[in-house]
Amino acid sequence: MCVILVCPAKVRPSADLLRACHEANPHGAGVAWRVDHQRLAYHKGLDLAALRGVLEIPPLDAEIVIHFRYASAGAITRGLCHPFPLRRTPGVQCHGAARELLFHNGTWNGYREAVRADDELMEAMPGKLFVSDTYVIAAIVARDGVDFLNTIPGRFVHFSPKTIRLYGDWQEFAGMQVSNLCFLSRLQQRRGQTTLWPEPVFSASEETDEP
Repeated sequence: MCVILVCPAKVRPSADLLRACHEANPHGAGVAWRVDHQRLAYHKGLDLAALRGVLEIPPLDAEIVIHFRYASAGAITRGLCHPFPLRRTPGVQCHGAARELLFHNGTWNGYREAVRADDELMEAMPGKLFVSDTYVIAAIVARDGVDFLNTIPGRFVHFSPKTIRLYGDWQEFAGMQVSNLCFLSRLQQRRGQTTLWPEPVFSASEETDEP
């Protein structure tokens, strides 16, 4: 399944953790942070090397959200990586700015039926290749509001210039909120450990291991 890392100011995932999350969810990563009081910047459809490069951009005192995709719904394509702008037609651009963004960990099996039953949603779909459950959820939330997230399964991040709101069950790991711990086995294998110690953090200026 996908995994989301919600990183407070001055907390960043280690190189080992990034690699473990990528290995568990190899279909593209995305990251977002606040630019100012009105805009969020996002980049998605990233491989591990590109992600680590983008993570050098936001200042260390910025909150960031990182998503690693496992394509359980929708094609394996860069445009369906997360996040999605909360617009009635979210679009599949791989970088840009937005007022609100949505990240999703999980699978909503009812998204096709929701589109078939709603002409407005059908018009918002850019084509069969670019339809996924999260794309549909983003379009619905943009139209109907974030309370919709309480009606479907999954873990979500609603990222706005003022708040980061989490939906579903989350866990704490190394000072971050994480949507699941499915990366742990790979992290243990990389370190040759049977017991995990807390993850170290690195600043945006520190060098990391090469991929």
